[in-house]
Amino acid sequence: MKILEQIGLSSNEAKVYIALLKLGNAGVRDISDHAEVKRPTVYFCLDTLIKRGLVTQSVIRGKKQFSAADPDELMALIQRDKDTLNQRAQLLAAAVTKLKAFATTEANGADVRIYEGTGPLWQLADRLLRKRQDMMFVYSGETLLRHASAPDILKKFTTPRRQYGGSKLYAITDRNPISEQRQRQGDVHFREIRFLKEATSLDSILCVVGGTIVLVSLSGKPRAIVVESSPISDLVKFLFWHLWNSLTP
Repeated sequence: MKILEQIGLSSNEAKVYIALLKLGNAGVRDISDHAEVKRPTVYFCLDTLIKRGLVTQSVIRGKKQFSAADPDELMALIQRDKDTLNQRAQLLAAAVTKLKAFATTEANGADVRIYEGTGPLWQLADRLLRKRQDMMFVYSGETLLRHASAPDILKKFTTPRRQYGGSKLYAITDRNPISEQRQRQGDVHFREIRFLKEATSLDSILCVVGGTIVLVSLSGKPRAIVVESSPISDLVKFLFWHLWNSLTP
């Protein structure tokens, strides 16, 4: 019984099949009695077993009779299931390529990706750090600290950036505890910070690294839109440096 279930039959289908092996030709009532399965369920099981080639149906004296196929047919069933699985794998392989097109939209030479959730956003940050290129940020420290603690920022961003090396951070932000502390620490070869003239509260972050632009929404579930495009990043950098130069060091 367990072996039949392991090859894909339900418990009731296995009971019906074994009952028919013992009975030979039988009607639904006899099958139900011997299998100890309710008649409505027997009808359902017979229909499934017939489709799988494990039961045959005949009419004797005007009454439907059922008989079990030779147990050797079980091996053929496994082979058919294997062939079906291979066909599905081939179809899935073709579908995956199309599905990836939904995950990456290419328009005018730009790749656009979306990341949702805190975990994927930290993974994205690590990928950007591995570029070892200068990073430009515009953000509101107050909003950022509502979503990430100072120890998390140090552990998952600042420390890895030092370890990977090769990047300097330029940040435009409001006056907030972390940024003011970082500015007092100096180390202008590692980071430079310029403060907005007025207090502001933004529920988003702008980051530019090389040819990558990242727009992060912190309203509700954190979500990032990543655009890979050198022409667009050049425009955003131009706007960033225009704002940067308007602020007092």
